[in-house]
Amino acid sequence: MTDPATQPLLAAADAATAAAAAGAVELAVEDGGDGEQPLPGLWHHRVAATIESPGFHWAVLILTVADLALVVAEIALALEERCGSGGGDGDKEEEEEWLVILRHLSTGILILFGFEIGLRLFVFGH
Repeated sequence: MTDPATQPLLAAADAATAAAAAGAVELAVEDGGDGEQPLPGLWHHRVAATIESPGFHWAVLILTVADLALVVAEIALALEERCGSGGGDGDKEEEEEWLVILRHLSTGILILFGFEIGLRLFVFGH
């Protein structure tokens, strides 16, 4: 049994849930025969569904593991360069090139993570 004082709140919550469900189902309206135009604000639902999908979570996990591997490889190359491997100058230049490549790849992944966080804040921050 619910408290009579909370019944209006429960009714309002039920109405809001029903409205949200109706909005999530109705994704487009006719624009006069030229095709369908998305309803304003519903793209938030699409983006939210995309970033909460299992495929997106797997992509983030794979990028995280790839970034970890890149950072470990970068550290290993930097340590090898610093401690010396007994190779010639050509070896050192090649290692420096690989370090630059690894840093660029890692930076690219970090930019993607920043974009993901920005999307999450924009979509779920309301």
